[in-house]
Amino acid sequence: MKISGKEISDRIDAETLKLVLSYCSSGRTLPKLVVIGLDISESSKTFVKKKGEKAENLSIPFEFIDLDKETGISEVLELIDKLNNDNSVGSIILQHPNSLTKLEERIALDRISYLKDVDCLSSTRIGMYTSDTTSDTLFPATALAVRDVILYSNTSVSGKTISVLGNSLIVGRPVSTMLSKMGATVITLNSHTLNISQYLNISDIIISAVGKKSLINSNVLNKRIELFIDVGISYENNKIYGDGDREFIERIADKYTPVPGGIGPINVSHIFLTHAKLSTK
Repeated sequence: MKISGKEISDRIDAETLKLVLSYCSSGRTLPKLVVIGLDISESSKTFVKKKGEKAENLSIPFEFIDLDKETGISEVLELIDKLNNDNSVGSIILQHPNSLTKLEERIALDRISYLKDVDCLSSTRIGMYTSDTTSDTLFPATALAVRDVILYSNTSVSGKTISVLGNSLIVGRPVSTMLSKMGATVITLNSHTLNISQYLNISDIIISAVGKKSLINSNVLNKRIELFIDVGISYENNKIYGDGDREFIERIADKYTPVPGGIGPINVSHIFLTHAKLSTK
């Protein structure tokens, strides 16, 4: 069964719009979501533009600050400080990829106030969702999208073996943490994992976030699985592909998300729902 990302996304948008309209009903203005771009690609700018269009549909104020490659880390930090102290700003996103080094990007992400960290990439937010010491638990949008697919498809994960391919801070790690908290036995596979087939073939559910076309195919998987969630995106000849070989996945997975039209729209919707939650507290 193919799982429609749009149907789940529409439900999230309805919840977001309800929050926004309720907050603004007394004459208040919802704080805006600000995206900082630092020498980002044209494709990234197109993605940010689509975010802006969605924000407008959800009555959420939105601003894109487009910085050139000459902008240094000190200027980025100064801008983040300014936005942190601006009550008209509810959330801040540092668009990735950008021209910062890994260390500079980590410094910049940690400069964003955790109260405005909608992507949940600051060390504070990471610590909050990996620990059990706070009730204020937010996960990155993609992890929430994975959770919603699981719930929407009536899939039980407690006691199940789940392979998660990819170990990034925005997908692999938070997804693995979230699934563990839901009672699953999680196997996290990364670029150093040898013979991924041995792990995939003992899994009930597979979640792939690598970005390699047709990575999951008959050469690495020879059993039926309950659910395949495709988070990976790659491009070839101006076409978008997921990590799963589509025809193969349709045959061996009881339920699956397609690319495009699966996790993507749910992910974007969760960014705005998280923004609304942060901004209306």
